[in-house]
Amino acid sequence: FDNFVVFANPKGLLIGPDVAPYFADKRNSLYNAELAEEEAYELFCEEGLCPFDLLKYGMEHDLFPEAQFPFENGKELLQENWDFVARWFLGEYYEGE
Repeated sequence: FDNFVVFANPKGLLIGPDVAPYFADKRNSLYNAELAEEEAYELFCEEGLCPFDLLKYGMEHDLFPEAQFPFENGKELLQENWDFVARWFLGEYYEGE
């Protein structure tokens, strides 16, 4: 894998392979706003693509500002309903409270 993000929390060390281009952190030289706009929604919809705790951290710290569904009003819908979307699509990979 390339372009991974490592996240440590009380559960342990989590690794998100091939997801670094979607994380808008000033220290992340791999961030790609155009790619994030086109593909970051997949993090919320594909089981196992990104650990849920990392996804949640990213949303709580505004690290996915370009994430949007590929249709009209897609950004607003995903940004405002990301937890519901993740719960619906991620199934057993969703670990919300």
